[in-house]
Amino acid sequence: RGYRMVEILKQPQYEPMHVADQVISIFAGTNGYFDDVPVPQVQRAERELHQFMRDQRPEVRNKLIETAELDDDLEAQLHAAIKDFKKQFRAEPAETSA
Repeated sequence: RGYRMVEILKQPQYEPMHVADQVISIFAGTNGYFDDVPVPQVQRAERELHQFMRDQRPEVRNKLIETAELDDDLEAQLHAAIKDFKKQFRAEPAETSA
């Protein structure tokens, strides 16, 4: 899990991540939602999770922004949203050497 958390914490230079997206990423990582994602694909999964939250679960992301507090209700909503994301996310097969 440690290598995946390092990937989650990386941010492109001059492209700061919104605090809500950071919270979502760290929440997903520390709760094991990226454990089955190959390390080289973690950043792609993280980007897709952020897009999913903006497009499919904006109310959860907005509540996180507005309250700046992760209470039990919001935590349950995050778990449900990330589980829904994981149902549709597919890691790409690892390339093999010929």
